[in-house]
Formats: sequence, structure tokens, C-alpha cells
Amino acid sequence: MRAQLRILTLVLFTFAIEPSSSFGALCEPGSFSATGEDPCTLCPAGTFAGSAGQTACSPCEAGSFSGTGQSSCTQCPAGTFNDQLGQAMCSPCEAGTLSGSGQSSCTQRPAGTFNDQLGQAMCSPCEAGTFSGSGQSSCTDCAAGTFSSNPGQAECMPCVAGTFASSVGQSACTSCTATCADGSFESAACTATSDTVCTSCDASCATCTGAGSTDCTACSTGEPPLEGACAAGCDVAPATGCLPPAFPGRAKLILKDSSPGKDLVKRKWAKGSAVDLTDLGDPTTSDAYFLCIYDAGERVSSTALPAGGTCAGKPCWAATETGFRYKDKDRTPDGAQVAKLKAGAAGKAGATVVGKGANLETPNPSSFTGPILVQLQRAGTGVCFEATYSAPFKKNADGKFVDSSD
Repeated sequence: MRAQLRILTLVLFTFAIEPSSSFGALCEPGSFSATGEDPCTLCPAGTFAGSAGQTACSPCEAGSFSGTGQSSCTQCPAGTFNDQLGQAMCSPCEAGTLSGSGQSSCTQRPAGTFNDQLGQAMCSPCEAGTFSGSGQSSCTDCAAGTFSSNPGQAECMPCVAGTFASSVGQSACTSCTATCADGSFESAACTATSDTVCTSCDASCATCTGAGSTDCTACSTGEPPLEGACAAGCDVAPATGCLPPAFPGRAKLILKDSSPGKDLVKRKWAKGSAVDLTDLGDPTTSDAYFLCIYDAGERVSSTALPAGGTCAGKPCWAATETGFRYKDKDRTPDGAQVAKLKAGAAGKAGATVVGKGANLETPNPSSFTGPILVQLQRAGTGVCFEATYSAPFKKNADGKFVDSSD
């Protein structure tokens, strides 16, 4: 009996000193209980237990998250964030913002870049010709008159003087047209948004200051304008269908290429073909004449007798019973001094022109090869009176030419 009591006492003593943990296991990481032992509960999403035997779970810090039963928190991926403790997930950054991993907030994207989607970890540079401020979800085209030449620009630069950008989204400005071509004039100056505007001159002008027929500064014929107006003038090639003298040898031509101020041209078309008075037009108001000299088909002289106008305070042209006469003692613009136009039957009609002085376009007759063709052209009508002079000439020496028509 005494031996049995000793055994019972030994058993009771052994039980008394055995640790309480031998009755329940510790909670594993990611779980908890009030005692830290079984039975255990998984940590809720947004919390964690990093070691065994936890009596409570800790909330994840801002910028991180966790699912249920986690022993640690995970950093929010780049392009997302959370800004509170104990979050089970992260929110995507809005368009125009970005973040790296583990962020508790998103950052506005830098000026000159953009992103246009949620949850972006980085931004793309704006293309050349566009720009952006900070925090933008898209880039904006540079306005007309401005440009950006490189990607990633925060602003556009204005076009400098002498350049322009006429449309939006330009990566460079274009040089303005510096000078309008002959036959046109600058009707509008170049601006930052538009090129120089060149407008065509009137067809009679080679150069001009405006679109009107009285805005000429040079004539396409090579003749100077009179009060801004140009007549049609001598064609580069001889006109066709002109009236010849009625008889051979009755049209005289004298040319003198002398010292400055002493040049001379005298052309007398006598006993011409029949000319009706209406063929002469009305040079007192609208019909200009040109005395044109051609050598071997090439124009070598052009002398204008402008329509209308006043010469020395009187009308340059005057009507007569059979035609018209012209007188200008100042010999402007091309040296024509006197002229006479006479209508009549064949052998009775005539046309004489005399020009003198420095304004006269006198060719050097020593270079003539012939035939020489002289035409008095009524501007813009096809009406003209001509005579031909073929080599050998009666006289062509020392700058003086004299001959009678073929």
C-alpha cells in the first residue's frame, strides 16, 4: 500500500510542474488568439502577425496592404497608393499622376510629360510641337505663332521676327517670304501666324505697289509707266498683220546713236496703205502708241507715246481733220517729241514719229545685221504700220543709220 501511494505522489508532482503550453500549440504567424494559442484566427485583410503566438494583429502601414492571414504586408505596386493604416488593397493613381512602389500618395507628373491612364508608374514626354504643365493627362498643341522643337517641353516658344507658324502643333517656325516675285506686291506683311501675302499686279505691270492698273512701278514691256500706268508696249517679237507702205522706198528711217542727249530716231511712213480714221483709235484718251524697232526679229528699241496726258501744260495729243498729232517738248517718257497720224486711201495715209535726247532707247546701228523692221503699234489692238529695211543699207557708219524701205 505504501508503494502505491509513492507512485501516485510521483505522478501528481510530475503533472504539477509540466508547462501549460503542453496543452495547446502557439498560433502561427498570420494568425492570433486572446492567449496566443489554439484555437487561432487568421489576421484580417489589411493586418498581419509577423511571429507565432500573437494575441493581436498589427495594421499595415500606409503605402502597403495585405490579404487575410498574412505574416507581413506588401508594398503597393508602382502606379498605386493607399494613404491609411490597415488597407486590404491599393488604389490606382489617377491619370496625370504617378507613383513608385510603396507610396502613400501619388505625385503630379512633371511639366512636359503626360499619362492618360489610371495606375501609371511613369509618364511619357510630350512630342515636339506640343507641351504640358504639371499634372496633365494629355499634351496640348502649341498655338499658331509658337513652336516646341524638342520632346518634353513645358511651354512653347514664340516665333521670332521673320518667321511664322500658321497652324497649331508646329515643331519649328517657317521663314517668311522676304521679297515678293516680280509681277506681285506685298499686300500684307509677315506676322507670327502668317506668311507675307503677295498679290498679283495688274497684267500691264512688271512690278507694282498695288493691284490697280495705275500702281505700276515698272512695265512688262520695259517702258517706264506714266503716272503709274503701263500701256501694252512693244512685243518682244514683231507683231503680225501690220500695214506696209503702198509703194516701195517710201518709208524713211534715220537713227543716230550719238553723245548723251543727242540721240535721234526719225521714222516717216509715207504713202502708206489705206487707213480708216477708226483704225487710229483715240490717243487723246485711251490709245497709246509705240514705235518698235527689230533687228533680225529681235527687239532693239521701244519708244512710248502714251495716251492722253498733258505736255508742257497742254494735251499731248490733239485731233486733226484726218487723224492726230502728238507734241511733247520734254520728250517723256521715252524721248518721243512729235508724231503725226494720218488716215486716208492707199498712198494718202501716213505716220511720222521723231524722237530725240537722252530718254531715247537708241540702238547702236553698227551692230545691225538686218533686216530691220520698224512698226508703229497701237497698243493692245493689233493695229500697226510697218516698213522693212534690208541690207545693204544706204548708210550705216559712225553711229548713224539712214535707209529707205524695201
